[in-house]
Amino acid sequence: MLKWLKSLLKNYEEMEKKNLQAGIINVLHPMQGMYTYIDKQVYKEFLERQQKENDRQESLRETSRKS
Repeated sequence: MLKWLKSLLKNYEEMEKKNLQAGIINVLHPMQGMYTYIDKQVYKEFLERQQKENDRQESLRETSRKS
């Protein structure tokens, strides 16, 4: 049970790190509840970086298949 809880918390921390890199901030406020703020500029940059990385991986896969 403790291993499961530890892995759950570790996965949650990894998810939060990726969200922060993408500009997505989750806020838990005791009076207002939970809400999400998305920084549009940072999110656009994150999507562009992901697209470039995916394109690079696709090109590497195609070249390795031919050789």
